[in-house]
Amino acid sequence: MNLIKFAKILSWVTILSLISIHQQMQIFGLAYQGKVKEQKIKNLVEDNGLLTYKILSLTSAHHLGDKILVENSKMEFLDPGHVIHPGGAGMFAKQEVPEGDQSAKGKTSSLLSLLSLNARAEAKPR
Repeated sequence: MNLIKFAKILSWVTILSLISIHQQMQIFGLAYQGKVKEQKIKNLVEDNGLLTYKILSLTSAHHLGDKILVENSKMEFLDPGHVIHPGGAGMFAKQEVPEGDQSAKGKTSSLLSLLSLNARAEAKPR
């Protein structure tokens, strides 16, 4: 009877040991998978940064200008002499309209009233 009791205890200890070893193996396997996924995430973040840099450099004005000049296209950068600087408020001054063309005078004044910055409304008797 002591031998049968010893065999039962020994079989239970063996089964519990095998279960514990199996759980430890699963824990190490999951830890290894976690490390592999962490390395993949690091690589993807680095690739994302590199691709973002490439996209920004491809669409930058400097890169586009170099690309246009290299392609020998007919486009060229403007010289400072070719830049037009618009005048101030004097550019929109009223022009004299002949008396016979009253419709053009009304159109000009309404356009100027829309464009003026400090427009005032005045009531005029008819």
